[in-house]
Amino acid sequence: MTSTETKKRKIFSTEKIVVMAVFASLAFAVSYLEFPIFPATPWFKLDVGNTFIMLVGFLYGPVEGIIVCLCKEALCVLFKSHTAGIGELANIITMVAYIIIPSIMYKKSRSINTVAIGLSLACIAQTVVALPVNRFLTYPLYMSENAVAMFNSTWIYLILFNLIKAICVTTITLLLYKQLSKTLARFRKDD
Repeated sequence: MTSTETKKRKIFSTEKIVVMAVFASLAFAVSYLEFPIFPATPWFKLDVGNTFIMLVGFLYGPVEGIIVCLCKEALCVLFKSHTAGIGELANIITMVAYIIIPSIMYKKSRSINTVAIGLSLACIAQTVVALPVNRFLTYPLYMSENAVAMFNSTWIYLILFNLIKAICVTTITLLLYKQLSKTLARFRKDD
């Protein structure tokens, strides 16, 4: 077997695909518990299902985390979207910004300090990326001619919402990470 075949086999192992599918399903199921935070912007709904996506990022890496994110959001589009996929597209983009930093850092150094620092940076990244995504993509697609006025009146809620969402996902991820770290180590040994 060549090294390329071995690498492909490693990336697409049955166990990895099953674990990713389970975590995508958990993320999707928990997304039903979403709720608005601010009465002025009821369409910004807190969804902590992204915790499971970040755990996959720690477990396997950023690519696998992004794949799980895509699967979760595809399920949301198919079964519960009220935005014709626009909100899910924004979630994908902001979640990719959230996943990348901590999962790459964790590949270099697997410690709770790395996890905490990476997730803190991820909170900032998600909040920063959310502004242009909503200003130039989500609002125009969802609100058409009222997009600029709506964005100008709600951008502060957008920042606060994304900070709160990222902090909630980070906190839950840290709590679950501490509980699951031995299991995560076992999966990494099998990789």
